[in-house]
Amino acid sequence: MTQGEEALFSTLQGYKARHALELALEQKDLKLQPIQEPAVPQPDEALRLNSLALHREEEQLIAELQVSDAILQSLLHTNQVYLFIKYRNQPYHSDPLEIVTVHQGVRSLTLNLALPTSFTKVFHREYFRVPLPVSLMLQARVHLGTKSAQGRVADISAGGCRIELSPQDALRLMRERQERLTCELIFPSQQRFQTQMEIRYLQPDSAFAKAQLGGHFQHVDLDQEKQFARIALETEREVARMAGGRGMAVAPSTLFRANREEEFLNPKVAPAGQGKKNHLFTPGFRGRLEKIADQLGCQALLLSADKGFDSHQIQNSACQMIELIEQDEDGVFVAVDHAFPGIHPVLLHTLRVTARCYPLALQMGISQRLQLPMMAALLLHDLGKVFVSLQPCFNPTKQPGRVMRELKMAQIDVLRSTSSLQWIPRSLGEPLLANANERLDGSGYPRGLKADRLDPLARLVTLCKVLDCLTRFYDKKAMTWQDAYTWVERHAHQFDTQLLKRFKECYGLYPAGSRITFESGHIAWVTATSREGEITEVALVGHQSDSVEVVYGQRKSADELAALGQVQSELLAV
Repeated sequence: MTQGEEALFSTLQGYKARHALELALEQKDLKLQPIQEPAVPQPDEALRLNSLALHREEEQLIAELQVSDAILQSLLHTNQVYLFIKYRNQPYHSDPLEIVTVHQGVRSLTLNLALPTSFTKVFHREYFRVPLPVSLMLQARVHLGTKSAQGRVADISAGGCRIELSPQDALRLMRERQERLTCELIFPSQQRFQTQMEIRYLQPDSAFAKAQLGGHFQHVDLDQEKQFARIALETEREVARMAGGRGMAVAPSTLFRANREEEFLNPKVAPAGQGKKNHLFTPGFRGRLEKIADQLGCQALLLSADKGFDSHQIQNSACQMIELIEQDEDGVFVAVDHAFPGIHPVLLHTLRVTARCYPLALQMGISQRLQLPMMAALLLHDLGKVFVSLQPCFNPTKQPGRVMRELKMAQIDVLRSTSSLQWIPRSLGEPLLANANERLDGSGYPRGLKADRLDPLARLVTLCKVLDCLTRFYDKKAMTWQDAYTWVERHAHQFDTQLLKRFKECYGLYPAGSRITFESGHIAWVTATSREGEITEVALVGHQSDSVEVVYGQRKSADELAALGQVQSELLAV
């Protein structure tokens, strides 16, 4: 069994099963399957539930169904059922649940069921699938709730398909639970076919560069099912034609014939200003940071499939990040302080915190042999949050209890997976993974530890996190670095102000990545600072007066800064 296939048949037990059940109580389209001989679940014949509730005192589930002769007949000769739920967008069925009592009402039937102890992942493959070569381009656009993503179809059948997506898009889709997925196939001819789809799995590919979404089509009627059967058949014929087997006399498929007129009428145009923005960054830095973010996203997908972290890939990501910082520390700051629209906000926050925290941690005397595991722990410290929110800086202690419980479960997954990596010692794992959101006065989470339980590394990462949250547009208006420093000083009961002093001494009042204005009216990004925090280089990006022409991205070194005058003000991040 391959790694991907093994993930598809995993089982939720213990705290994971309890957590999955808690989430299921809020879901729609729940189903029960009466267990007949042989005891194998039959999802297509399952009974839809009106509601599902938990009776904690009796330790039972209360399931309500519509009354009908078919339902009564299904339940007549059985005393056990399977419960079908969704967990992280993947279908599971419970272990056999005993029917304790049955109550028939005027329009409904109520079953009291024993509580499940485990859930097993469900997988359908009732149709032959056609693998598509890379040269045969078939695109799919998927919509789930408010999220959408587009990717390449890797294989297809009348009953489902496998789609290659960006790991960042996969993470966004992974969070939705209540909505149905809509899948639209887009052929080179520009013909489009749409149907409903149920996600069966989300997992990384073997190269850790793409996410793979496995979906099971849910056609609305027989005509649509026949239509997709014809699509699969025509795709198979086109694959065979391209393979050029001996004696093949198959006409080219009209579905895969590119619509040149469409391409002429809708040429691809690069977004305005895309080229000039690249002048601000060290060449290649944005692409390399996006690659690290994708690798972290793939690690999160492994967790969602109940798999442990990929140790080799974590080391690879950590080595890449260390290499970038050692190559050009300020260049990393400038790159991560700009917008990356494609990167999941939690992962972008992680990159920013890691970039600021790592050099300071080295100054605190971390030995050379611990640099790699420390970087790995920094990159993983907030990974559990991608399962809970797109907002990296929300405070779960001010949210409903369900949010905190879900976040704790996700963080437990991260900690357990990290503990299996023997090369990350507990002395780094606990402060950076478990205590990264604690505060000196005990108002943090998840355990509410106070100052005497928090070592310097935990205090440092907490400081770097709050400064990033304050200076970015998250759930509140962003602050300038000056105002953020002042805010932390006013909250000395929560944050280590001695570490704040060291932060300012190292990065200055205007850290690399800040946007400032000069007395001359020029607007610039700070692109480099000295070890004492003094500005040593800026990149001009505009002027307060439209009549003054500025070469976008033009660098001004320390010797040329005097001509611009004193720093007049700091602008908010963009």
